[in-house]
Amino acid sequence: MRSRIARVDLAKVCALAAAAFTAVACGPEPPPNTPRAVATSRCGSCHAPPQAGVRTRGALGPVLLRHRTRVRLTEDQWAALLDYLAEATDATTAR
Repeated sequence: MRSRIARVDLAKVCALAAAAFTAVACGPEPPPNTPRAVATSRCGSCHAPPQAGVRTRGALGPVLLRHRTRVRLTEDQWAALLDYLAEATDATTAR
């Protein structure tokens, strides 16, 4: 009887350890309304999420304009997404 209880306890410990490892390995989720979260969830639902800081603001403009017909975001979300994705050397759209 004791060995059965020990096996059940060991199984519970292993399950908890696996769950904890998975949570740590995946990393924290970004807050839901940040530009990074929008890029991950909205852009990433159809294709690989775009990398931040790789393209210029000028190159991103036409791309984001094409996506406006498919992706519903507020004007503030579009501006924040552009600021997030544009190279750091570009000026922001902050008002």
